[in-house]
Amino acid sequence: MAEHYLVDGYNVIHKDPALRKLLFHDARAARERLISRLVDFTLMNRCAVTVVFDGRHDAPPSGSSTASAQFPRLTITYTPERQSADAYIERYVQQCPVRSELVVVSNDRGIRDLCRGMGSLTVDSVYFLKTLKEQAERARERLAAVQLESVRNRGRMEDALDEATRVRLEAMKERLSRGRTKKER
Repeated sequence: MAEHYLVDGYNVIHKDPALRKLLFHDARAARERLISRLVDFTLMNRCAVTVVFDGRHDAPPSGSSTASAQFPRLTITYTPERQSADAYIERYVQQCPVRSELVVVSNDRGIRDLCRGMGSLTVDSVYFLKTLKEQAERARERLAAVQLESVRNRGRMEDALDEATRVRLEAMKERLSRGRTKKER
């Protein structure tokens, strides 16, 4: 798996029907929802992600870039007002010393072809969204399995006992069962 994903944020948002609808009502909420998915992606894949938003759409100060202290593998970048995310991504790939570890996520075929020509990997936004959805579903399934196992094990006192206590109880059980056997005779 690649080490670093470079994501055209608004491009991905426009390819997700729910995020696209939200974008027209609340751009900040749409960005935050995408960022939340990307945080999960970084945690599940142990990779870095830089999401690039054009400096528009009610965004924070353009030209800003923030790395989250809580999620150190995610960087959120807002381009200067007159710079597109595509231009930022192109420059980023040009300056990257190990381009083969970059995956550019965009539905813009021109930027994908350009970045692929410079040696990076590329994936279209629709496929990337499908990957995010599948990984989220697998994570939910794993969580449900862990919760089910936890419920199954709840109430099994022997699972909560230390070894010495377990040995003493087994000995007591053995003595009691021998006592019953004598009385039954």
